[in-house]
Amino acid sequence: MNRAIMEIHFSNCTLYGKIQYFLDSKTVPFFILDDRFCITKMTDGDGKNVSFEKYPDRSTVGKQSCYATKEIDTKQFEIEFASVKKFKRHWSKRKSSDRYNFFEDKRIFLYDNYIRFYPYLAYPDDTERIGRHFIQCRYEPLTVYGLDGYEVLFAEKQGNSHIIQPLKSNRCLIYALRKDSCYITKCGQFRAITQKKSEYEYAQAIVRTNNEVLDWYNSNLYVDKPAHGNFQLVSLGFTHNVNAYVCDSLTVYENFQKLPKVCESYIPHELGHIWNISDNFTAEGFLDEGGAEWSAEIYRFYHDKNSFEKHRKEYEKFSEKYWEKLCTNRKFDNTDPEIPNRHMLGFRFYNRIYREFGLDTVRRCILCYALLNDKSLDAFLTHVQQTENEKVFIFVQNEVNDIISRFPKKKNI
Repeated sequence: MNRAIMEIHFSNCTLYGKIQYFLDSKTVPFFILDDRFCITKMTDGDGKNVSFEKYPDRSTVGKQSCYATKEIDTKQFEIEFASVKKFKRHWSKRKSSDRYNFFEDKRIFLYDNYIRFYPYLAYPDDTERIGRHFIQCRYEPLTVYGLDGYEVLFAEKQGNSHIIQPLKSNRCLIYALRKDSCYITKCGQFRAITQKKSEYEYAQAIVRTNNEVLDWYNSNLYVDKPAHGNFQLVSLGFTHNVNAYVCDSLTVYENFQKLPKVCESYIPHELGHIWNISDNFTAEGFLDEGGAEWSAEIYRFYHDKNSFEKHRKEYEKFSEKYWEKLCTNRKFDNTDPEIPNRHMLGFRFYNRIYREFGLDTVRRCILCYALLNDKSLDAFLTHVQQTENEKVFIFVQNEVNDIISRFPKKKNI
């Protein structure tokens, strides 16, 4: 397994960093980096300079560059990288993923799922339809300087530095809020942080609801694999967006301005991702989204059956219309940057199981995926075959094949 050790220095909305890579025998040294940052120096394990070539990455819709070296026999590299200039958010692209990146005096938020803020190992093949296939690498805890006076997530203070733990999926995230500009509330396993005093009351409702839903999941749906630990809820403070995403024990909300009633219908989905997440953002992701949404549906069923049926029918209508459009009107080929909506496909997948076999079968099928340690379509289908009768298995297998056939470069199982 490839391994990396990194340190980063922050100062006045700029950064400078060093990363040491220890590569396995099969890995070719090839790196991707967002164009707001650049590699300034590269050396081998003996401290000798390594020449490298920089060129635009043609395989992605983002603005990032490739860094390639001819020293393919060298397996140890030390790379120095830095901000090109003061970081600037792309406010004109608020609907894009870049809205999640902050690099300001009061807030620093860099997550490598949305921005390559350090040189990132990748395969050199640039023929992928969108994005890139990144190479697995184990990142040691990051040593970060310049965050004194900040509330830093996943971190321990050590002298004049913070030691930040990578996420379980070996992704790197730096989230720091100035202590004099944040409001914190706690309940049970959850802590909510916002920089807006006006959101504090909503934050209190949100941590309570998160704790209640997680307790129910642990005691009922996911009793065989309960989730314990410290969970962080963070508001980005946006005023007109309502969205959230989960990475390990962190849930990032675009804002906390939600009424408790909305919390009860929205939070169960995000918490469902504690178990339904594979870190595989390809076709298989419909099981992640479908499992999370139908975890929420099951929660609704046992708390308000009228709410459950109303919500289910509404999304059934949306998902069936989407499926019809997907099958008849839209083509997905190697030149089309858009891919099928895994949320819609995932909801529809479990909804069809519900209509055919009922909610108990849905619950068991969700667990066939959610309780797996190594999640994959093959493992899921094998688990369904082992736990369900032949009629259910054939139905599930056919549905999976039909969904996967809508994605490019995927063969039926």
